[in-house]
Amino acid sequence: MNKIAGIITTEERRMIRDYILLTHMLTMIQKSIEDLKFTDSLFKDVFMACNEHIENMVLMDAKNHRLTLKDYGIQVTREEHAGFVVYYHYICRGYTDRLGLTRDVMRSEISIRLGKYVAEIGEAIKRAAMLAPKFEM
Repeated sequence: MNKIAGIITTEERRMIRDYILLTHMLTMIQKSIEDLKFTDSLFKDVFMACNEHIENMVLMDAKNHRLTLKDYGIQVTREEHAGFVVYYHYICRGYTDRLGLTRDVMRSEISIRLGKYVAEIGEAIKRAAMLAPKFEM
């Protein structure tokens, strides 16, 4: 695909958005892990293992997005808050611009994406349960 200096494509804009959302998700997951350390729950170890697994999946996705952005010559430089919109400044092949995301859209997208990661873990648990030997109590 021919890249015109300074012109960002819809795909590149989507990659920037995805990377931004993944970094926010990582922050949320890490906070959840820290909060779990101070709880006395019967299922603390299960919740901790699930959170850590999701953190690893999100971390790998964020790393892949960062490397892809680098390959495309795109760098997200800073964020700026203006009311309900968060602007992310980026440099794309020498051209500087910003991408604005509303907090509500970010929350919705993060919720949907976290749901997909949780569903992946749920499916893995179901598969493991089907393979596990059954025992009677």
